Amino acid sequence: MNYNELLEAAELVEASGPCETIGHWSFAKALKAIIELHSPGHSGLCDWCTCRDCDHMVSYPCKTIQTIERELQ
Repeated sequence: MNYNELLEAAELVEASGPCETIGHWSFAKALKAIIELHSPGHSGLCDWCTCRDCDHMVSYPCKTIQTIERELQ
């Protein structure tokens, strides 16, 4: 999955509204926020994980996005 596909999947669940029995809506909102934080930057780096001040570069998809993708399969 690419960034847009991940975001779309979370948005679809979020758009379904709150669920009284499972709470999937709240989880989808949280997951969407994490996906948005870990967005791919213009240079192919994860915007959240990369620290340009200390030269710590993390390419996209970072371990967080890789884990989300793995668990969604």
